[in-house]
Amino acid sequence: MSSRPLSRTGALLIGLTFTVIGLVLLFIGLFWLNATSERLTRMIDGTGTVVEVIRRRVGDDTNYYPRIEFQTQTGETFQFESNTGGSSTSYRVGDQVPILYNPQMPQDATINSWYEIWFPPIVITILSLSGLAPGIFALGLALFDKS
Repeated sequence: MSSRPLSRTGALLIGLTFTVIGLVLLFIGLFWLNATSERLTRMIDGTGTVVEVIRRRVGDDTNYYPRIEFQTQTGETFQFESNTGGSSTSYRVGDQVPILYNPQMPQDATINSWYEIWFPPIVITILSLSGLAPGIFALGLALFDKS
């Protein structure tokens, strides 16, 4: 079987497609990072207690999400469920965990960990490079190829 080189039009289409996908992911990632940073400026430290570990099946996978209860500075009690689950749980009922919450809107709370707060937007931002790099490379081949 013989392989033909990619045509200039094909390289342009591939380059544009990957570049657009990469730019969209980059925009989403940077927007998410900025929103996270701004959200954190309104939050204060606290301590919560794991009151339940919720088990969810998604297809063949099982993920575990801790439910955290905490008291605000005014003595109100709130609960929230972690947004990030895992195939195993590092949380047990009764564990004390550091949290961040918005005192004006205590239901806006999260476990105070790098993985909970920064991992998702950083992953999206890094994934944007997997679209941008080959997209720009293909565009460069298509636009600057002298053959």
